[in-house]
Amino acid sequence: MDGGGAVFGRDREFVRLSAFLDAIPHGPCVLLLEGEAGVGKTTVWRWAVERATAAEFRVVTCRPAEAEAKFSHAALADLFESVAVRDLPDLPALQRRALDIVLLRHDDDGAKLDPRVIAAAVLASLRALARTRPLLIGIDDVQWLDPASARVLAFAVRRLHSERIGILASLRTPTPVGVPLDLDRGLPADAFSRLELGPLSLGALHHLLRARLGAEFPRPLLIRLHETSGGNPFFALEIARELLEHGFDDAGVALPIPRSLRELVARRLARLPHHTQDLLLVVAALSRPTVAQLVAAVDRHGSADADLQRCARLGLIEVDGDQVRFAHPLLASVHYQAASADARRVVHRRLAQVTVDVEERARHQALATSGPDSSVARVLDEAAARARSRGAPEAAAALLDAACRLTPADEVEGRWKRMYEAAMCHYLAGDTERARALWEEIERSVRPGPARAAALWHLIEFRHSASTIQQRVEAMARALGEAGDDLALTSAIHHTIATTLAWDGDVRQAEPHAQAALEVAEAQRDPTTLALATTAAAVVSYMRGHREYRALIDRAVALEEATKDLPLENAPRFMRAILLELAGDDPDLACEDFAEMRRQARERGLDVSLPVLLFSMADHECHLGDWGRARAYAAECLEAAAHSEQAFRAPLGLLAMAVLDARQGNLDAAQAAAAEALATAEKVGPRFVEARIWAALGFIELSRGDPKAAHDWLRRIVALEETGGYDEPTVYRADGDAIEALLEIGRLDEAATLVHRLEQRGRHLDRAWALAVGARCRGLLCAARGDLVSAAEALQRAVVEHQRVSEPFELGRTLLALGNVERRRRKKHAARESLQRAQAIFEQLGAHGWATRTVDEMQRAGVRAAGRDQLTATEDRVARLVGAGRTNREIAAALFITVKAVEANLTRVYAKLELRSRTELALRMGAQPQPVKR
Repeated sequence: MDGGGAVFGRDREFVRLSAFLDAIPHGPCVLLLEGEAGVGKTTVWRWAVERATAAEFRVVTCRPAEAEAKFSHAALADLFESVAVRDLPDLPALQRRALDIVLLRHDDDGAKLDPRVIAAAVLASLRALARTRPLLIGIDDVQWLDPASARVLAFAVRRLHSERIGILASLRTPTPVGVPLDLDRGLPADAFSRLELGPLSLGALHHLLRARLGAEFPRPLLIRLHETSGGNPFFALEIARELLEHGFDDAGVALPIPRSLRELVARRLARLPHHTQDLLLVVAALSRPTVAQLVAAVDRHGSADADLQRCARLGLIEVDGDQVRFAHPLLASVHYQAASADARRVVHRRLAQVTVDVEERARHQALATSGPDSSVARVLDEAAARARSRGAPEAAAALLDAACRLTPADEVEGRWKRMYEAAMCHYLAGDTERARALWEEIERSVRPGPARAAALWHLIEFRHSASTIQQRVEAMARALGEAGDDLALTSAIHHTIATTLAWDGDVRQAEPHAQAALEVAEAQRDPTTLALATTAAAVVSYMRGHREYRALIDRAVALEEATKDLPLENAPRFMRAILLELAGDDPDLACEDFAEMRRQARERGLDVSLPVLLFSMADHECHLGDWGRARAYAAECLEAAAHSEQAFRAPLGLLAMAVLDARQGNLDAAQAAAAEALATAEKVGPRFVEARIWAALGFIELSRGDPKAAHDWLRRIVALEETGGYDEPTVYRADGDAIEALLEIGRLDEAATLVHRLEQRGRHLDRAWALAVGARCRGLLCAARGDLVSAAEALQRAVVEHQRVSEPFELGRTLLALGNVERRRRKKHAARESLQRAQAIFEQLGAHGWATRTVDEMQRAGVRAAGRDQLTATEDRVARLVGAGRTNREIAAALFITVKAVEANLTRVYAKLELRSRTELALRMGAQPQPVKR
């Protein structure tokens, strides 16, 4: 379960192991690692051994094997193999000779060894080894210890008292014997503990397969692999290797079980009576077997109860009330695959007659059918519709795949319809490759017309491959020509062209398509089509800088029920959250929409839409100032892109990471992440992401003090805004940095043009961000021209505009600029006030480079950088409680002082830190700002 030293999914176990190792220097203790074969006991055991070695413990280990159990004292010889003779104690001659013989360091010369002498020598040696440093005795697969070694070690364990000795043993379960070596009875109860290793989680298994095999499996296949292996890493790796060797194109077939595992399991089943094996085949064929179902299906001779009890005694199945399950999923897979096709069909035919659940009955009917059957295909359609309505796209996809397989060759239209439905279900379930393959098959096989146009539309709207914008637009143009009089499809195609162009760099060209989509949808009056078209119109309206975008997107949200069967990113609320986040219009509502979309994503189990959602949530939290949460969302974004095999969306997570690293001053890490993101985005787009990466790279260079390099990146965005018709200033949010870069390289006239454009757009749309940043840039421009009075006025106006924007980082930048201007005007008090506010913001955010820059500016201004080290212990405690939001009365009660004493301490705190309010003190003490609800 490790790859190249990496271990996945065992954090809880490592905490326990670390605590165990920490306890050894305080006296003897034992930890028994338990788990089934292949679950990863050796990997976890080895991790602890390596950790103990790194901590300079003395470590002795043995790893006995079943074949070695007949060799006396083999494990003892292994334990002492690394122990030098000089490290052994001065033993009595009889003990020393016995120990040397046991350790194969001396010929036995036919001597008869007394077991008590050997045990005493081993105990004395272990005590001696533990005197200089803690000793860890590691035994992997303790069940294979040879009896002679086991007796000696049990003797030693029972006689440990205060020695710094720890015993870490791994034990395979199930085991017919109790705890080996009497480990649970040889020491006090609190010195013995056991740790059971359960199966790996789905996420940990994903990481393991990627690390060990370099393979990414579609999520539905990964889920099946996890279920079949029971989360056992060894079994999962073996099955995955078989999959990689033989391919895994067909999502409906059973997973291949390698011969080694089949033989391992078959030996446990081979000696059972035939009627018992028949019962186990029924258990394997059922999704959720119950005793009642088994009795109804197989109890022709009254033997079901006896067979169940026999299998339970043998550890093959577990019976919990009415529920029955195999002890391990692999047993079910092997037994089912070992049966003949005819035997399996007979079982499924019988189960279809006794099963009540609609989906389960349809599945059994399909598996009992050997050839095309229209009636069974229709039953599968109905079951798939039920599965999809209950939010189970994986189950629906499997049922529809079976329906396609059973559709007679002459029912072409019916098969195409089922393929469409199956493709969408696979897409919703995260198997984008399978979905794309089905849509491509339809596009290749159907004649020109609406059916093929629909396939083309699906391929572009729910894209997975790295197609270029030109290829996508051309494909949509072909689809538009074949849509005919299908108005819903025509509107959907216009919607896709509009959104593709809008996000890919030409919103001006997107505008007529958005208008056409909306006009056709309104004439057609289909709610789903209208919701999609209205959403596209809102996106284009926003990017073109039109005020009515908000009314359009709110109208679309009112229709969102009609999009519930589409991927999450087609939900109008999803797009409203993104647009509100970009515009900064309504952070409260944006947070609510993001939370609702995340809830729906969890309910649906979706992965295909998650990368976009998580990127936008990371962007939102970055603006709000919660950079820890933003980083968590960025990491999830990368994970979601990998899970859903959407490599073209990986740049989103990298971009979010780059922005955060750049703001926190980790410029090399930011540069690396942005460069990696750009390498992919340049190939696959969309241009929106590519431009956002340019903006990040420009900010990085600006932060490095290289305005010329910054301008080289940022001028591309300025040009894109002009040529693409992006009149909305918040789409890319790069104007402020572009202006600063121009000012720093002395191109003041060009900067003035951009300042005017930013201010004008901000006023026209009443965009608080544009007005705040525009005023800051106006102040910087005035300062560069030597007009410090106008500069100060503009920057003060910017500070006022920032009150409407929940973006502390941008406020900090404005305050830093204002402090610089006030210093140059020799307004020391005003400079100090602005700079200390900026310092508090940057420190609270963790923007270390910007905090350092602010302190440097303070030193130039002759202003002391206020810090908590100036406070007394009581003052610091009072300040901390203020930062936590406590009232004076609550602080007095907590510190057992009077309210007047609190007030006096606060007065001194304000004076020392040169602050004026509780709000400023809360910022300085690191309180989290809470501008919006979550």
